[in-house]
Amino acid sequence: MTAPAPNTTGAPSSAAGSRSAAAAGAAGTPAAAAAVAAAVPQPSGATRHAERAVVGALLRRPDRLRDVREWLRPEDFADPQLGQAYAAIESLHAQGRLHSVPEDELVRAEFSAETRSTIIGNALTVKDALADGPAGSARYGQLMHDVLAAAPTSAAPRHHRYAHIVLEGSFRRQIEQRAVHMRLLSISAASGEVAAIDPAQLRHDLVQMSNRLSRASGFGTVNAVDQPDLIPIPATSPPANLVERAEKRLIAAVLADLEHGRPDLRERFEPRDFSTPEHASTWRAILAVGNTELAAPIDPILVAFETEKISGNPGLDAEELLAMSRKPAPVNDATLSTVAQAALYRHGQEMATTMHAAANDRGRPIRDVVDTARSAESQLQRDAKRLTGRPAQTPLTRVLDDAPTPRPHPPAEQQPRGRLR
Repeated sequence: MTAPAPNTTGAPSSAAGSRSAAAAGAAGTPAAAAAVAAAVPQPSGATRHAERAVVGALLRRPDRLRDVREWLRPEDFADPQLGQAYAAIESLHAQGRLHSVPEDELVRAEFSAETRSTIIGNALTVKDALADGPAGSARYGQLMHDVLAAAPTSAAPRHHRYAHIVLEGSFRRQIEQRAVHMRLLSISAASGEVAAIDPAQLRHDLVQMSNRLSRASGFGTVNAVDQPDLIPIPATSPPANLVERAEKRLIAAVLADLEHGRPDLRERFEPRDFSTPEHASTWRAILAVGNTELAAPIDPILVAFETEKISGNPGLDAEELLAMSRKPAPVNDATLSTVAQAALYRHGQEMATTMHAAANDRGRPIRDVVDTARSAESQLQRDAKRLTGRPAQTPLTRVLDDAPTPRPHPPAEQQPRGRLR
């Protein structure tokens, strides 16, 4: 196993290359991936110092890898060269080509000649593994000098804390990237430059973040990646006029059902699924009127009275509600799909806003940031299942549901005789 070597022509390093490839695959075209990357804030100065310091600390004592390698990855470094150096240290240490000095030697004001020789030897080994030609040798020689200078001398090793800062910065960027991706979907959906969000991949990534945080805190892996049949989130919303017309049809259908008040619609849709404040307030009033008995007619006058109680967002007036109840338009699958798609699109954008705010709140602990993103993603999938009106399928039930209907065979005595043609 050899350490990765960089490309001195300016192509991405191995760590950066895998990161760029993943971003391109998630975002769509390279241009879309670049747009996502450009919209994500760069790491802070302290985070950049921590990246150099953790690499420097590992060069001084590679045995410290045992404290971080279970949860820190090369792609967590914002600087691709530092990520490549970290990967090289992992590889070379596994080969036994790097050497550690005693911990008490590292807290002295002046290193002994033997300690300096060991540390410099480690740095030269990593530099030679990374460098490809004279230009690369000079560049990575300077990098080794910088990372060794960045690691402060301390009586208590700080490499674990530095690595945790690197991990936190990585997770904030990843969550922000997914929020930006969701927003770019609405802008570039027509051109197809931005690939749709893969809900299974999003859930997998968020759960893995949570697990890596647990390992970094010494608790081990605590979450399994539960991936039922997740529902894709639409990249666009139907035209606003079609959505408003479909929403009014839902309201009219409830009011016109003089026997039961369409309990199926009242169970399926929530006020926040509606696109205008008037429609949302009206639906909230419908639910309030029907709260005492689900399968009961909904009186339009009572609904209008309830909407007048809602401060700031009055619903449709009594006259319009009465007219809708007398001449309702049919509610078909297209009507339901229009309202559901528009609502799910808005809820997806709300998830992106929640993730963006959490990732950029530096005062919020990173565990809380990841938990907030996971909670937003789970809520979006609950909304998706409710709005689409179908439970999640398992791979087995999907196969059974899609199984072809067997063609019936006639009894043996009725089967044709003779040679088949």
